[in-house]
Amino acid sequence: MAVNRRLLIVALLLPLLALSGCSTGRTAQIRFDQVKEYPAPQRNSNTLRIGVVTMLSPRESFEAYRDLADYLGKQVGAPADLVLRKSYSEVNELVRTAAVDVALVGYGGYEAGKRQFGMEALVTGQTDGSTESDALLLVRADAPIAQLQDLRERAIAFSDPLSYAGHLTLRNWMDQQGHVPEEYFSKVLFTFSQDGAVEAVVGRVADAAMVDAFQYRAYLSRHPELDGKLRVLVRLRTPGSMVVAVRSDLPGNRKALYQAALTNMTQVPEGRKVLATLLIERFVILPGGGAQP
Repeated sequence: MAVNRRLLIVALLLPLLALSGCSTGRTAQIRFDQVKEYPAPQRNSNTLRIGVVTMLSPRESFEAYRDLADYLGKQVGAPADLVLRKSYSEVNELVRTAAVDVALVGYGGYEAGKRQFGMEALVTGQTDGSTESDALLLVRADAPIAQLQDLRERAIAFSDPLSYAGHLTLRNWMDQQGHVPEEYFSKVLFTFSQDGAVEAVVGRVADAAMVDAFQYRAYLSRHPELDGKLRVLVRLRTPGSMVVAVRSDLPGNRKALYQAALTNMTQVPEGRKVLATLLIERFVILPGGGAQP
């Protein structure tokens, strides 16, 4: 029932900091073009494949969601494999083409999939009693930045183009004030991971980063040495965070099986342990997201 310990098939974008200095000033660069391929295990017809966006680094995403995949596979009686991709659009394509059975995406990725091909949400994560989340605009703790205006003509790092917390929330907020990020900031970077955005700021590649509060808390729990090095400049409310989604034509009995396994996790010690690892309280059904057999 265990997840195959090899990361599958995927070519993963690895955001690596390559920092160097010279007499002409800051020359720090962040590289998003280094690709590493992982071999794919053979799939039998009973394998449960779970698509995951690498919101953390590929390795940390695998470690963070491996136990959830193990648990879900055990509950439905099938061996489970994780399939990692670097962006919401790529994971959505896995769902659309039936390359995976279940996908873990952000709320923005889910809404895009819903519009494009009718992707359905089974459940969403609940934290602190709410399924909503916060988008955080982070800056270095020692930076002389007190308001958004201080970031004009500076560099900003976003995570994913479809991410609410990591991109769209700030873009929409700025649009209401008559600003466009590509014109307001000197440089706009997409790191395709939450930790890449954070590390871009820590490494002085960017002056600010947009991240999901849930993912940022998870990242700090694994990297306590970064606590205190960043501060929140702006906090904006977003509609949601983690969503577990499937394609619309997945048989109803399978949707109901996966949904029940996820919503009942709080009822057993093993499920509660996995939830604690993910730093969420429970999985709950979105309005209109009930699965029918």
